[in-house]
Amino acid sequence: MVRACSRLFKICGALLTAGFLSLIFYAVLSRYLFSRPINYSDELAALLFVTCAFIGILCSALDNDHIEINIATSKMKMGWRSIFKRLSAVICTIFFGFFAYQSYIFAEFSRQIGALTEGAALPISYWMYVMPVASAMGAIAYAYRIFFVPSFAPTTEDNYDRSAEN
Repeated sequence: MVRACSRLFKICGALLTAGFLSLIFYAVLSRYLFSRPINYSDELAALLFVTCAFIGILCSALDNDHIEINIATSKMKMGWRSIFKRLSAVICTIFFGFFAYQSYIFAEFSRQIGALTEGAALPISYWMYVMPVASAMGAIAYAYRIFFVPSFAPTTEDNYDRSAEN
């Protein structure tokens, strides 16, 4: 289930990235080739970029493929590593949960005041709901990792350290 969700979000992220790049390409052509700039292209591209970033963070949380500094845990026995991995998951769950709550308050306030982008007056509040949704899903992914080791996570002493892959 976790892998299927991650795959779905990666497809959505890829489509958004393709749309983002297409928009930039079209904006450059219209500005320099046709001398007719699009007034909303910069703001829409920024919104798409931020959306892609939050989808990427969520995919990283779902895949357990985040950046970690394992200078201390690499020297520990598997039992201690497991304890610290779970502690890390608790901390990430609290962080993502808190960020989901705070970003929801921010998005809701933006919706209530009818916030618009500066130049093209695009409604920005609906894009802001990506933050709390992605953060809440990240909190759920890390909460799952507190109690269950994902089936695709390394479980033996030899292949536990994934830093050699990168």
